[in-house]
Amino acid sequence: DQVVLGEGEEILSRIFSEDVTEKILSDDGNPFCIEDLDTLPHPARDLIDPSRYRFGKKNYTMILTSRGCPHGCRFCSVHRMVGHQHRTRNINDVMKEMVGCYENHGIRVFDLQDDNLLYDKDRIKELFERVTKEISGDDIEMMATNGLNVAHLDAELLSLMKRGGFRKLDLAIATGDVGRREELRRPEAIEKYEEVLEAARSLDLPVTTYVILGIPTQPLQEMKETIDYLMQKETLIAPSIFYNVPGMPIFDEMKKYEYLDDHQMRRSSTFNNYGNDFTRDDIVTFFTNIRFYNLSL
Repeated sequence: DQVVLGEGEEILSRIFSEDVTEKILSDDGNPFCIEDLDTLPHPARDLIDPSRYRFGKKNYTMILTSRGCPHGCRFCSVHRMVGHQHRTRNINDVMKEMVGCYENHGIRVFDLQDDNLLYDKDRIKELFERVTKEISGDDIEMMATNGLNVAHLDAELLSLMKRGGFRKLDLAIATGDVGRREELRRPEAIEKYEEVLEAARSLDLPVTTYVILGIPTQPLQEMKETIDYLMQKETLIAPSIFYNVPGMPIFDEMKKYEYLDDHQMRRSSTFNNYGNDFTRDDIVTFFTNIRFYNLSL
């Protein structure tokens, strides 16, 4: 009966405790955002069986150390849910949650799902230094499968991440085309990506690179060149199929490229898109070829 735009932890208690019959909006009409993330309790993991959530043979969980992203990538809608402000949790509170996961629930794989995990580089270095000191055991594994922005990575941070339990890196570049990257307002340079890739290679950290396929104004040749470029690098390729989401800065201008305007069809798995010079079949072909390429490595 109710739709809440933004973060729900605080507003849900109002919905459950009050006789709410009208749409709830924040005072300024923007998404509900919780300013002090340290006021939130840790997830009640004691209510679930941790062995039901596993990565490989290890108990797994997701953790957020911050919310929000100051960048304005035109294909991203995250700011409609959590705003542009980068809000952080106190490192002590993050470590308390992680140590509790380790000691009380046998969790050994931590997936950091922040919208922009590395935005405050000094803060994240402190976190990884604390992880290496306070969570003992060679069986710890750290991940960031939401994708890392290479703009905030350097050799020192990569080395610290490896010592803290990272076994692989998930890097997000969207496209290898410089002009398109500027149009999409990507914050990092492709040269920076290559620097990070080389630093990861020297540390024996495997890399998966995420690219977006199927932005309607993205030429077919550009997508092919990006794939060819990555096939020359030491990385797996992860194709993310573009799908139009309300809240994206480019949402309205992309609607005319949809086969179906039903919101249920705005999903990556449906390949519900075409472009100025490509079809849905072209994107499916790219997707399939990348899968076979990854399997060949």
